[in-house]
Amino acid sequence: MMMPRPPISPNRLRSNINNIPSNHIFLSMDVCFGGTFDAVLAASRGSYTEADDETFIAKKLSLKTRKYLTSGSKEYVSDGIAGQHSPFARKFLEALKSNGGGDRILTLTELNLFMERLQTTPRAGDFGDNDKGSDFLFIAR
Repeated sequence: MMMPRPPISPNRLRSNINNIPSNHIFLSMDVCFGGTFDAVLAASRGSYTEADDETFIAKKLSLKTRKYLTSGSKEYVSDGIAGQHSPFARKFLEALKSNGGGDRILTLTELNLFMERLQTTPRAGDFGDNDKGSDFLFIAR
């Protein structure tokens, strides 16, 4: 009978992966207590289930939000064709018209997915008194 190997600690896993000679690594883990991979969160364990729309909205509304989205970085940004929307505005409107998909909630993460193929890469982030985990929601009615 083969004995199972002991689990690798999050610290060791983090270190091993960090030392892989690659510029781009994405790690996805579907494991119990996966949050312990984040050394900051390792001290507090919780249960994770998918929230229903009402709970999700209430949670996001309870946090102070200070986010931004700009059409570019430190570069020229195209106005597009005269008399029409700029490429940035066109993608922004396209995202709004999607109504957020099946749940009818458009998050900034989803909005950014519409923007990522633009010639100039939009910049997004938070500022000021933004609460960690906050988001700005566009809710289709």
